[in-house]
Amino acid sequence: SFQKVLLYCNQRNSDIYSRIIDDWREELPTLDVVSANTNVLLRNTKNRKIQSNIVFRDEIEGTDFHKLFNECGFHLILEDKASFEHLINQCQQVGSIPIALYGGANKEIFNSDSGIELSCKKKKGEDNKLGSRFTFNPQSVTDKIKQATSLSSESINLLSRDAKINSHTNTGKFESKFLELFKEVILHVRRNKKHNFTLSDDN
Repeated sequence: SFQKVLLYCNQRNSDIYSRIIDDWREELPTLDVVSANTNVLLRNTKNRKIQSNIVFRDEIEGTDFHKLFNECGFHLILEDKASFEHLINQCQQVGSIPIALYGGANKEIFNSDSGIELSCKKKKGEDNKLGSRFTFNPQSVTDKIKQATSLSSESINLLSRDAKINSHTNTGKFESKFLELFKEVILHVRRNKKHNFTLSDDN
């Protein structure tokens, strides 16, 4: 259903999930929140915003989670790290539409033809670290949700179709690259001499 948005709280110490939830308005689609109980700011249920279109699913798992994953037409993916984002790829696999940060490695796995981009900027002071992290304006999420839900049925169906195609393409590239690297590792092992080690018994 494209009147349901999935928010998966993947980062334990992030405050972005609570900020999004606090800004969620009554006129927006239903927000299904998964794993809020693992987030430091949301695990205390007394501090959570109570609203008719916000559903916390702390105990969901297995088949029920997969069912919800498929039911939610939009997936709100707010992880700020620059690495291959499996949540985006998995979202696209089921024909759902990712609403995600458009920065770093995310640019390689979705675009405006297969998802909804959230503008972001690289965090300052991260140059000495491996990879990059990004920051964005939480208010832009509300604007993008409104934009998404105002799309015509035809536009939504096209996004959904292209998201699924994009996922299959990305998965194929990943598998090909993995096999290529795996073959290189095997060849490297075969070309190098085997070292025999013996353990001495000090006792």
